[in-house]
Amino acid sequence: MDDPAAIAGIERTLRVIGAIKRLRHARLGVVGGRPTGFYGSTYDELRLRKTLGIEIIPIEVSEVLAAYDKVPESKANETVERVKSLGQQVSADKEDIRRVGRLYTALHQFTDSDNLSGIAVKCWPELKDRLLTLA
Repeated sequence: MDDPAAIAGIERTLRVIGAIKRLRHARLGVVGGRPTGFYGSTYDELRLRKTLGIEIIPIEVSEVLAAYDKVPESKANETVERVKSLGQQVSADKEDIRRVGRLYTALHQFTDSDNLSGIAVKCWPELKDRLLTLA
């Protein structure tokens, strides 16, 4: 088969099949719930599971904060250095970067311990505000 359009169509179909297969076993951690009034971020957990196979794993903000508190400074620093190597620091100060490094490391622990494919974080300032009060 030498038809480029046919080959492209087959490749596209194979990518879609691969994506569907990965979703059948996906576990998505969701930190926090839907903020009040944000109806556009509502989802049907049972329908996601039935239709796509995605399993939703709820994670409380308090669990994330507890994990954040337990992150060793050395681990957070490793994350910060890895992130710094990816690009240029523009506007974040060192303390913000340290907090984000710690938070990323804490969240990553959930992906490992709960075998998560990814994590979605509640879009609300609650987590940020609480992190700003932590040392």
